[in-house]
Amino acid sequence: MSRTLEVVKSLQLTEAALVGCSIAENDHPAWSPDADYAAAERCIVGHMIYEAIALGSNLGQPPATSPDYWQVVGPTNRWLAFDLSSTTRTTFDESAWYEIKPGQAVTSVVLRALRGVSAVQLRVTDPDYGEVVNETRTVSSLPSESSWWAWTFERTEPGTEALFDDLPAYPNATLRLDLTGISGAGVGVIAYGPKRALGKGVRWGLKMGIEDFSFKERSPQGDAYLNQGPAADTVSLNFLVDSVAALNTHA
Repeated sequence: MSRTLEVVKSLQLTEAALVGCSIAENDHPAWSPDADYAAAERCIVGHMIYEAIALGSNLGQPPATSPDYWQVVGPTNRWLAFDLSSTTRTTFDESAWYEIKPGQAVTSVVLRALRGVSAVQLRVTDPDYGEVVNETRTVSSLPSESSWWAWTFERTEPGTEALFDDLPAYPNATLRLDLTGISGAGVGVIAYGPKRALGKGVRWGLKMGIEDFSFKERSPQGDAYLNQGPAADTVSLNFLVDSVAALNTHA
């Protein structure tokens, strides 16, 4: 028995596509060519955060093109949700919104690695047809495992995902995402784009797990300590593909 593998081909968010956002981009000051930054000082260039390296004066050295003087830290808080990494999060207090105009049809929107988020609302508005989608997903808590015992007696785990699927295709529409949660809530991944079916189907035997980046170390006295790090979701599966389609696939 098999089912078709469906994936969302995520579109890259550009500055032009981000129409608006409630999250301020004030993590650090913007880079100034007239400033000489001390070691470990940070600045923002093009929605990326850079940190100064202690190698003498960096006056007039652009962070994006001067690796001897600067190292990349990562996207600003506003843009972290679009780096497609579930180990980093855009954080906000209680509520946040994004308005995105992709410039092409979007049939699926996926939010992953949610933390402290209770609900996500998606509104899709077309300039000619008005509001064509207004849906809300409640991010429900789930039991730690799928069993009657867990459902009845064990504590629940907070929900971490929200999916909006089979959306009508309006190439000129604007997407508005409203997130509601607690203080310090966060979203790790916001992906949007057309949904695509791959191959003839997925075989039985799909395996899901995590890759854990925590590590153990021992003190000089021999005591063991766990340094907890992030974890990445992993999946292993086999699916059927026509030989012609496989030959025409490009990396």
